Amino acid sequence: GGPNLPPPPHSTAAAVVAAAPGAASHVMLDDEEAEHLPGCNLSVTKVAFDAIGGFDAQFHTAGDDVDFCWRLQDAGHRLGFAPGAFVWHHRRPSIRAFLRQQAGYGRAERLLIAKHPHRFNPDGGAKWRGFVYAGGPVRAAGDSIIYHGPMGSAGYQAVLSRMTPLRGLHPRFRTAAARILLGIISALAQALRAWHRNRRLVLPWPRRDKAAYRAEIHERVLPGPREVHIGRLLGEGWKPGGPTAEWDLERDNRKILLATEHAPDFSRHTLVRGWEE
Repeated sequence: GGPNLPPPPHSTAAAVVAAAPGAASHVMLDDEEAEHLPGCNLSVTKVAFDAIGGFDAQFHTAGDDVDFCWRLQDAGHRLGFAPGAFVWHHRRPSIRAFLRQQAGYGRAERLLIAKHPHRFNPDGGAKWRGFVYAGGPVRAAGDSIIYHGPMGSAGYQAVLSRMTPLRGLHPRFRTAAARILLGIISALAQALRAWHRNRRLVLPWPRRDKAAYRAEIHERVLPGPREVHIGRLLGEGWKPGGPTAEWDLERDNRKILLATEHAPDFSRHTLVRGWEE
């Protein structure tokens, strides 16, 4: 499978729908292997298709490709990604149709949670192992991770965004009214999707208990910058968490993340969050 891109829009509604979050996107494990491929650009051998019993007919609005890809991987198959094999994928023709689609996505996610509960968080979010891409420019956002080399110690920065990169409005339709409309339908789509998935307009705050996460979370404040503590911990046998890890250091079943905070009096201290399985 490969990426899917919306063709150039011919109206404000089409431009807003094309820029709105919630489009079918691939999920990548690395540059060549995918965790999920949308059904709008997916090809599979007949042998593999028949081996897992094809698509599950209960997913008649959406979710069929997600369930299909997960079952392929559970059966030992791998999903290859061909970046040049893109298709033009026309989004819904109107804002009303787009919002109906997002409601259908929520109902499909409800079925997926029932069939694959181990693949979802308590708040209903899918626990992807890879990263979601949507064919647009990657922007640094609030949940992005900015790397300065190993454990933030080098001068060359790289940005890892764990959000779906948004495409933005087409230049022909980049007006104030279109931006306002985009914000409105983005919020409505999220609310509709959450309601049909969880029967709640606002998702519940994830519970911090061991039954849900099987991990204890500890937080501390230490004097001095993080570089001092990273050097000390490396000397004590801790290992780097890896270039794409959500934590800085790990040892045994423990992981820690460190951040330097600059106080108003120009002093510095380190915020530490640790996980223990």
